[in-house]
Amino acid sequence: MPLHNQYTNAELPYLSLKTHCGLTVKDILQLVGSSILPLMLGIFTVIITLHQQTITTQQRLEDRKLAKEQREQDLNISREQRLQDLNMLAIQREHDLNISREQRQLDKDIAEAKRIQDDLIAEKQRNMSEQQRAHELNIAQKQLRDSVLVTYMNDIGLLLKSSNGSLTSDPVTAIIARAKTLTAIQQLDATRNAFVIRFLYEAKQLTSGANPLDISDAELTGIDLSSEMIFHRKLHNLSLTGAILRNVSFCKRDLSYANFSGSDLTDAQFIESKMHNVDLSRSTIVRTDFTKADLQYSSFYDVHSRRTIFRNVYLMNATFISSSLQQAVFINCMCQNVNFRSANLKHADFSGAKLKGSIFTETHLERTNFSRVNLSGMTFYNINLLESNFTDSSCVGTVFARATLTNTHFSRANVQDADFSFANMQRTSFAKADLRLATLTGATLIDATFENANVTMANFSYSIMSNKTSISNEQLLSAASIRGAVLRNGSIITQDPNLLRNGNADCNNSLSMNNWETRPLNAIIISTMNNEPLNCVFTSIINDTPMMTRHVDLKRYVALTSRYRAVIFVSVRGDGNVKSIRINDHKGFQIGAMNFKRESDSIIMRARTDSYQIQFIVEFASYGWCDDLILTLETIPRNSSKLYA
Repeated sequence: MPLHNQYTNAELPYLSLKTHCGLTVKDILQLVGSSILPLMLGIFTVIITLHQQTITTQQRLEDRKLAKEQREQDLNISREQRLQDLNMLAIQREHDLNISREQRQLDKDIAEAKRIQDDLIAEKQRNMSEQQRAHELNIAQKQLRDSVLVTYMNDIGLLLKSSNGSLTSDPVTAIIARAKTLTAIQQLDATRNAFVIRFLYEAKQLTSGANPLDISDAELTGIDLSSEMIFHRKLHNLSLTGAILRNVSFCKRDLSYANFSGSDLTDAQFIESKMHNVDLSRSTIVRTDFTKADLQYSSFYDVHSRRTIFRNVYLMNATFISSSLQQAVFINCMCQNVNFRSANLKHADFSGAKLKGSIFTETHLERTNFSRVNLSGMTFYNINLLESNFTDSSCVGTVFARATLTNTHFSRANVQDADFSFANMQRTSFAKADLRLATLTGATLIDATFENANVTMANFSYSIMSNKTSISNEQLLSAASIRGAVLRNGSIITQDPNLLRNGNADCNNSLSMNNWETRPLNAIIISTMNNEPLNCVFTSIINDTPMMTRHVDLKRYVALTSRYRAVIFVSVRGDGNVKSIRINDHKGFQIGAMNFKRESDSIIMRARTDSYQIQFIVEFASYGWCDDLILTLETIPRNSSKLYA
């Protein structure tokens, strides 16, 4: 049987595995084992080779990167070197330019300095030449002016000889003399013009009151007439009417009876000059200085002035009627009996001045300063004193009736007995002022201030206050009268306190007659009227002339009564059978009386008294009655003696 038939079918795969291509498994395994090592070496070699190639590639890349960075660094260094070289070149170029510029500027400065030096030399030469020419011209002008002056004096001398010493005795001569004088003055300077005035004055051609030569409109600006070398001290009766005398000087001169009417004295100086009876009417005295001058009886009628100085001036009996004196300075001025009627004194300063007897009728005094001034007894009736200043002034008995005193200051002022009747005193300040016995009847006191002011026995009757009026209840209670006044809260006081205690019949005390004395005893009783239990009256029960009397104490008002400044007001209601009501003083002398003429009538009696205690007497004619007996007291202004005559 063949070999393959010797095995079963089950053993065939195993036999197939055992032999392959004539090789056994063992052979195959040996073959594989012998080939693995070379294969692994080959693989390792390949891997090593690949790794080396990778390292070589990376090294090459790093070398390239380093080479690139080196190139960039070299480029940056080269670029920076080029920039540095460029900067150095620019700096060198700028330095060269600066050196060139400085050199050019130095050259310019040297050239400019040389030019300036040349100009200075030329200017100096020109100045020397001009000075020489000016000197020569000045000499020529002096010679010309001297010639004009000599010629003028010779011509005027001849005219004086031919006219018997008077240039104005003949009209033709006067015209010629005026023409020559004005022509000469126009050609001459201030110094020589002073000689012209001296010549004419000494020739008695400028003597006021002696037909002086007319030199009006003559230009005499800047002349100095204060020099002892030109004039003697006395210049009595000097006449310079209508002349232009700006910036002239008359300091320390005796100019009594001189005439400057109509002249322009702007910026002129009359310091310490004696100027009695000088006529300055209708002149212009803007900024003119009269410091320490003596101006007694001088006339400033209708002058035009602004900022004129009258400091420490003696102005006794001077006249400023209708003058414009805005911003004038009268500080410490002696202004006794000066007439300022109708003058404009807005913004004037009278601080420290003495104004006794001066007249301010119809004068404009807005914003004027009267601080520290004694104005006692003076009159400012119906004057506009808007925003003026009377601080620390003395205004005892001064009349401000109907004056405009809005925003005016009377702080610390003494205004005792002053009359402010019907004055407008809105926002006026009386702080710490003395207003004792002052009369403020009908005054407008809206927003006025009376802080710490003394208003004892002042009269506030019918005055008008506002809620901003600064006055305390204690001050109002110390006043003599507030009858009819509109108080701070708007209430109106109907009457002052009744000085007659028990002036009304008391129904609850009908037997005692309320402490009234009756004569005959019990002839007058208190009884009801028309059977009304609450309506009682004083009733006469006999058909005769009984009287009821009582005394009234006025000691509280002694400051008024002693000055005869108290007025007694009496009113009564009766049936017509009251014969009279009389008031006697403390000596028993009658000071007032009144009679009833109609039934059921109320009448008022006014009586002035100087008594400190009065006797009130009611006399009946027969059967009759009276009631509502009222007696009040009020002050009157100091200067109204005829008011209740």
